[in-house]
Amino acid sequence: MSFKEIHGQERQIKIIKKSIENDRIPHAYLFLGEDGIGKRLTALTMAKALNCSSMVDDSCDMCRVCRKIDNGNHPDVTVLKPEGAHIKIDQIRELQRSLQYKPYEGKKRVCIIPDAEKLTIEAKNALLKTLEEPPPDTMLILISTSSHLLLSTIISRCQRLKFQPLAPNVIAKVIKEKLGKDEDVALKIALLAGGSLKNAYEIAEKTTLEYRDKLINKMNALSSDNIDSIFEFAEELSKEKDELIRILDLLKVWFRDLVVFKENCSSDRLKNQDFLKEIKRHEARYTTSDLLEKIRVINDAQSALLMNSNKRLTFEVMFLKLCQ
Repeated sequence: MSFKEIHGQERQIKIIKKSIENDRIPHAYLFLGEDGIGKRLTALTMAKALNCSSMVDDSCDMCRVCRKIDNGNHPDVTVLKPEGAHIKIDQIRELQRSLQYKPYEGKKRVCIIPDAEKLTIEAKNALLKTLEEPPPDTMLILISTSSHLLLSTIISRCQRLKFQPLAPNVIAKVIKEKLGKDEDVALKIALLAGGSLKNAYEIAEKTTLEYRDKLINKMNALSSDNIDSIFEFAEELSKEKDELIRILDLLKVWFRDLVVFKENCSSDRLKNQDFLKEIKRHEARYTTSDLLEKIRVINDAQSALLMNSNKRLTFEVMFLKLCQ
């Protein structure tokens, strides 16, 4: 993939290409932004552009170098992945040993560290030494969704590039072209994706839209006067092993839309624009404080599920509170 195929990050790509054209490439970049918006793809494309045998400021995707990087077997391009939950100091030490040598067959040695916030404190301190005294013909690209978890000294030694969430129309166009979805479905997916193409692909591959429709309709039909229906729905949802967190995300988006419409009566910023009639009908039932409290209740349920709480009980308690 070349730079021109990376969607929604035109300013960032322009900065990178200009640095390559002018041969003023920093020894380290820090790509910041939400998950699934093109940071890692940009890093890999930059590694190809720096080493491509056919082009100067982009990747041709056809030469031996580009193909080897795409296949993950180029000796001068390293992607450092966590071992378990963390990137450990031994991994950084091994990286430092390899960086002592000149590029084996490429023009520049590139090390990409996705999830840089997962570096242990020892690994962060070790990496700092490399950033302070970078080897020649070497570039590091750190990628993070949570820069506050990085050392300020690491951040200060990198050129930072902030990647933006993708606009819904950009995501919808990709989903339509790549997955063959019709325009209406593609837009629904894009609005729910939260600016992330990765989320959009996951939504498109699963039954998320059907779940959303069912969830909103059922939620609006539940009543504290009918405890049995609440318990039945809680039991039904608790059986969805892999979708629990996503289900709660969809619920939060529903109540978020009620807040947005209540505050400015505009549909432009709604995620569930195809449910506008229902939003208009239900937002009057609540105050803004009520809705924010319901979102907090859902957040609490998500936290409980992540701590392996009893799924059915968690849903029962949540729905009882939401129906108050």
